Amino acid sequence: VTALLRTLRHLLAEAATAADDPAVAITAGRAAVMVDPLDECAHRLLMAAHDAAGEQDRARTLEEQVSTRS
Repeated sequence: VTALLRTLRHLLAEAATAADDPAVAITAGRAAVMVDPLDECAHRLLMAAHDAAGEQDRARTLEEQVSTRS
C-alpha cells in the first residue's frame, strides 16, 4: 500500500505539471517529500512543479538542499 500511495503522489505531481496546474503539482510534491524525505523522485517532481509555477529560485534552493544531503 505504501508503494502504491507513493506512485499515486508521483503521478499526481506529474499530471498536474503536464496539465499546467503547478499549485496541485506543488501540493502533491510536498506531500511526497513529507512522507519520504529521501525520495529523490519526489524532490525532482517538486522542483519541476516550482519551476512550472515560475518559482525558479525556489526550485534552485530545493536542488541545493538535496545536493548537500548527498
